[in-house]
Amino acid sequence: MEIHQLSLQYQREQDRILMRFNTTSREELRLWLTRLLLKGWWPMLLGEVPAPATGDASQAVSANPGPTGLPDQGTPPIQAMPAPTPHADYGQPFRADYVTLPLGETPLLVTEVSQQRRGDKLAISFLERLSPQAPGRTVDVEFEPGLQQGLRQLLTLTLGQTDWNLPDTPQKPPEPPSALNTPPTASRSGYLH
Repeated sequence: MEIHQLSLQYQREQDRILMRFNTTSREELRLWLTRLLLKGWWPMLLGEVPAPATGDASQAVSANPGPTGLPDQGTPPIQAMPAPTPHADYGQPFRADYVTLPLGETPLLVTEVSQQRRGDKLAISFLERLSPQAPGRTVDVEFEPGLQQGLRQLLTLTLGQTDWNLPDTPQKPPEPPSALNTPPTASRSGYLH
């Protein structure tokens, strides 16, 4: 499978990240990444993919709230535009009109990740195992060097939108108080209601 586009979006209501791949064969794959999964996988990914050189990735990522094909329940998707790799076009918004969804419309809930280096490529297997008796579903993806940097940068920015506080991710800024969170004010009599 050759990746054409990659998008990540934090879904606050579900407290997980939606990862979407478009392939050159016009397929879209949807995966859920949970906090528990990323607590184990994120340090492994950081160990395999070095941080981008200054200036490379600062211009390589943009937020684009283009159509997602799923209800908007979180932050705008972040889409990678890393150094070009053969047969990939990173200048386009993420396409939600791909003709086939081989995993179906419901994203695969990733419960295990394994990765290994194959030359300059990073092979990652995403496994959904919801029952110990069932074999589960697997998605295998190979990331070229430019996509490896893009994946790391996308995950870094997306994790910065969460309150998961994983290593080497920006800390989420405090949210302004809402009307529901503000303390009641004193009445004229000096008592709080």
